Amino acid sequence: MGNSASTINPETDLLDLHGKVAIVTGGTYVPYPYPFNQSLTFFISRAGIGFWNAAHLSKRGAKVYIAARNESKATGAIARIEAWNPSPNRGPILFHKLVLDDPRDAKKSAEEFLTRESRLDILVNNAGLMASPYEKTKDGIVNTMVINHLSPFVFTKVLSPLLEKTAREPGSDVRIVNVSSMTHSMVKDAKFDSLQEFNKTYEGSWLPPANMKRYAMSKLANILWTNELQRRYDEKGVPITCITIHPGGVLTDSALDQLRKLPLSGLLIAISRLFSYEPEEGSFTTLYAAASPAVRQNPAAYRAKYIAPITKVVEPSTQARNPNLAKTLWNSTEKILKDVYGLDV
Repeated sequence: MGNSASTINPETDLLDLHGKVAIVTGGTYVPYPYPFNQSLTFFISRAGIGFWNAAHLSKRGAKVYIAARNESKATGAIARIEAWNPSPNRGPILFHKLVLDDPRDAKKSAEEFLTRESRLDILVNNAGLMASPYEKTKDGIVNTMVINHLSPFVFTKVLSPLLEKTAREPGSDVRIVNVSSMTHSMVKDAKFDSLQEFNKTYEGSWLPPANMKRYAMSKLANILWTNELQRRYDEKGVPITCITIHPGGVLTDSALDQLRKLPLSGLLIAISRLFSYEPEEGSFTTLYAAASPAVRQNPAAYRAKYIAPITKVVEPSTQARNPNLAKTLWNSTEKILKDVYGLDV
């Protein structure tokens, strides 16, 4: 059913992407083992929006890399997409290894990609960790901020020379789409000026609970660093369009897992089905940002903008629009990457 009247038809409302190269982080597929009829597995499994991003970008002709940590899940996704769309006109889909638990691994992944391709037209940073228990990585940083912010930041920065090279070609249309969330507005006190701020626990928070506020903080960071990245590209005169999106309420496996942890989970899931997108339609906001002709026709109207389901440019929270906070986050991120991980990106 979805939670917005606006929609797109990926068959007709996206650009022809033949000759283009795209990366979608995440996008793996874990089939639900339906015990009675294996042919139904594809239809009842709830692939995430990254899976459908890759499927539709490929259908429009792009060469798509699914960047993920688990090769078997990625190749499973590729096989399902090929079965869903066996057309020879479809763009090829390939696996690219990307581990977001450690920014050093994200840097290696991006460097490896630079040896594989001579262009990159679309980068969709979709993979992420939803609300989770407070845990720190071996380097002492909370995992939500590492996976949702630090590693995508590194991955994008290292890929930036290739994105810029592609953007300078005649007729280019290079886009970076970062998947955020409307939950970013739950956080109104973010400072992002120290490692201690990155590791904020929000313990004692009841509504929303602490794990959701930590997730919201990482999603606020997504918007801020995207906007600062756009400012830097604009300052250099590089015609790259950077967009953040809120995909809407989408009943992915991850979303269902969160609902199952709550009291009256069965009732909540039943209600959510009435107001949430199925995963395929949940991918449409990302697809609009990544491949809509409207963005190509008027990129200035979309640069450093926040799109909500499915085609609406809307205002994010006051903190998300704070350019000084965006610069503070950027500078702190670079300092943490250098001090903690030894990375100078």
